[in-house]
Amino acid sequence: MANFATSFSFFTLALLALASGSNGGSIAIYWGQNGNEGSLAETCGTGNYEYAILAFLPTFGNGQTPMINLAGHCDPYSDGCTKLSSDIKSCQAKGVKVLLSLGGGAGSYSLASAQDARQVATYLWNNFLGGSSPSRPLGPAVLDGIDFDIEGGSNLYWDDLARYLKGYSNKGRKVYLTAAPQCPFPDAWIGNALKTGLFDNVWVQFYNNPPCQFSSEITNLEDAWKQWTSDIPANKIFLGLPASPAAAGSGFIDVDDLTSKVLPAIKDSSKYGGVMLWSSFFLIGYPYVSRHGGFKAKAAWMFRGGEQGLDASSEHSESANEDILMFFFQLDLATRVQYALNMEQYEAAQQLRNKLTEVEEEVIKQQQSKRGLSSKSEAQDKALSIIRLRSDLQNAVENENYALAAELRDEIFKLEAESLAASAKALAHENAQYAFRLGQKVKHKKFGYRAVICGMDPVCSESSSWMDNAQVKKLTRGSTQPFYQVLVDVRAEPNLLVAYVPEENLLTPDKPDMGSFDHPYISFLFYGVDSAGDFIPVKQLREKYNKPRHEIPIDPPNDE
Repeated sequence: MANFATSFSFFTLALLALASGSNGGSIAIYWGQNGNEGSLAETCGTGNYEYAILAFLPTFGNGQTPMINLAGHCDPYSDGCTKLSSDIKSCQAKGVKVLLSLGGGAGSYSLASAQDARQVATYLWNNFLGGSSPSRPLGPAVLDGIDFDIEGGSNLYWDDLARYLKGYSNKGRKVYLTAAPQCPFPDAWIGNALKTGLFDNVWVQFYNNPPCQFSSEITNLEDAWKQWTSDIPANKIFLGLPASPAAAGSGFIDVDDLTSKVLPAIKDSSKYGGVMLWSSFFLIGYPYVSRHGGFKAKAAWMFRGGEQGLDASSEHSESANEDILMFFFQLDLATRVQYALNMEQYEAAQQLRNKLTEVEEEVIKQQQSKRGLSSKSEAQDKALSIIRLRSDLQNAVENENYALAAELRDEIFKLEAESLAASAKALAHENAQYAFRLGQKVKHKKFGYRAVICGMDPVCSESSSWMDNAQVKKLTRGSTQPFYQVLVDVRAEPNLLVAYVPEENLLTPDKPDMGSFDHPYISFLFYGVDSAGDFIPVKQLREKYNKPRHEIPIDPPNDE
């Protein structure tokens, strides 16, 4: 897995700034695979994107009844996705082209023949493009085109489908064709289709593909980029990237490497079109990002020195937000596994389960590190090393090798100090006492905003630069007190979203807080409220922090 301490917002700000600059290109975003990523209209309303790609139509071809799947956004079985028509029109009114993506990583799709390809093209034209049908899944809105994200099934007849779809451009409205191949060249599934020259944009997935994605060196990516831009007759080629480390198993590029190594190496190509991001969900934690100016002011907390006055944004925590997004990612993968099993798509279910296992292993490592379990093991390892070194020291003294003895003594002193620090960290985590609990509504003592506890650490787990910016050293209890991940009511602080707050800065309301609370993460982390107005954590969140269920009954018993 990638380094989750990487700054998402710097990455996003860099992309948006570059997209606004000379030869910056455009940004395409996939939307639709998580019900908590915000609406399509909101995504387009940011002004950040030229292309919004609806993911996915995962079932079609080979005699199957086509079925769209937009995760938690709508229910296609009850025509619930027709409500998206107004969102699509809103995007198009802002100049954003909206396309439907075929396929995806987990689906049931293939083309049995050229005739099958023609039938699928006819269905797409009548139900999503400029044709007509009494049962259009997305309502009357006319999409701008079709995206090919083919990652399984068969590699046959996709070129025929592209020809039939492009043929509808002769009916008065251009049908845009795009594709999202993997970066190993040629793509195993749609390599032949891409040779037709019918595709307007190709956003190559330079992630989850170590042989051609960026690592510490750019050579592999640059070589693959040159091959794609020279051998594929598309109008523009896009650099496809995960929007955050949590969005893919590998391939996330931090902003320093992106701006200093990757983009300078590829932007001079006449075919450079911009950047494609997977996906909208992994950017929702950064509402202050704005392409058309102002984002520097809104993100100014990242640039302030520690001696300046603090405001609420000083406790904004990207790592806390990343932690929550990873939790969402786990839940989403688990849901996808179950869906694939229900649809008897056993191969897809196994692939998703393998991915889920990989993510869970990484999360467990991070949790052990934060909770001190790794520190306890580290202390034990150092204790064993000290025993061995003391034996070596005794032998050196007996052999009158005093120079070696001095080196061994210094090494022992160093290990003893490190062992003591590791033991202290482990002990702090084992004996942590928290004043607040998961789901509890609190108020910030200094800044006054309302918040909800959604995570906790026995000591501050943030970086030294974050602690300097938040002036943690000036706190009465310093960095060794519990720190809490809190969701901030967006009506009071719309640009904060997630904060990391020391225990001494939080207060319990004087009386039960029954007021409404607005935050996009609430429905994922909690499933209701108790009679005190506090939120009830979902089981998975309680298990993450090893906390028991706690809620005040709606109808408490009468003791009289």
